[in-house]
Amino acid sequence: KWERDWNSNMHYAEETGMKKGMKKGMKEGRKEVAIKMLQEKIDEEIILKVTNLKSEEIEKIKQELKIKL
Repeated sequence: KWERDWNSNMHYAEETGMKKGMKKGMKEGRKEVAIKMLQEKIDEEIILKVTNLKSEEIEKIKQELKIKL
């Protein structure tokens, strides 16, 4: 029984970790798209709609880009 419980817990942990990783990866992808759109001088409202990022996140990206440039 303990082995079955352990396997079940490991499977749950693995699935949870994968979901978190995928979510983080998708968000990073949206950030990359936002960066490219900002560099192309695309309107911020369009960027918000396309990426589903919050305006605070876009502002943070803009500040990071200023530092890099």
